[in-house]
Amino acid sequence: METVKHPSERYCLYSACGKPLDQRMRKDAKFCNEQCRAAYHNPKRAELHPDIKRINKILLKNFQILAKALGGKQLVKKKREQIIKQGFNLEYFTHQHKDFIFCYRYGYHLKEDGYFTIFLGYDNAVYKSLED
Repeated sequence: METVKHPSERYCLYSACGKPLDQRMRKDAKFCNEQCRAAYHNPKRAELHPDIKRINKILLKNFQILAKALGGKQLVKKKREQIIKQGFNLEYFTHQHKDFIFCYRYGYHLKEDGYFTIFLGYDNAVYKSLED
């Protein structure tokens, strides 16, 4: 049985949902929750930029490799080969500051001795210890 939509009610724009929006929501609300908003926009973004999905997958893998290598510590030193062997892609990162490269909240510094120094966050104390 199909539900009848009342013209005075507003409905979630995500077609797989279509629930009425709560009257207490903002007047310009278009979705009933964040999941519906993301589900509505993600396919449109992927169509506009087909590489986004591929790049995000690489960034996520890099993020997970750095998180695992850090293991809950603030700072670790790992062999470059060891990180690369896990599938880490040096060409993809989210941002850079001087010689420090970041993949979201995890940062790393490539040392000339074949090691990575991996750290969490944008912390000046960590930078100072790395620059020595």
